[in-house]
Amino acid sequence: MYPATADLIRKLSHDHWIGIASNCQEGYIETFFEASKLQDVVDSFISNGETGLDKDQNIRILMKRNGLCSAVYIGDTSRDRLCAEKSGIPFIWCRYGFGKDVALDGIDDLSQLPYVLTE
Repeated sequence: MYPATADLIRKLSHDHWIGIASNCQEGYIETFFEASKLQDVVDSFISNGETGLDKDQNIRILMKRNGLCSAVYIGDTSRDRLCAEKSGIPFIWCRYGFGKDVALDGIDDLSQLPYVLTE
């Protein structure tokens, strides 16, 4: 993980619901939890390996499963942005990630996220 990411996620979890929607294989998120020790702050997760579905469908399942009527997707690729759009939720682009020219605006560092979420 990027420096200070775990601390920031812990801080955000006090006031925000935290979920993971990934197109990883089954068991990968659980392995991430073992390494990051963040399982106690992530409210729910879903993966392509679990469902065999695309990420946008998994986002909708995750929201329905947890009674969420709104959410924000934070990602770093054009595919992440497209999945958020297909799911009907806003997208925050992490410019420091893998994608280039993904959105008009984004964050340069995860520490900016709390300020963007309050806008």
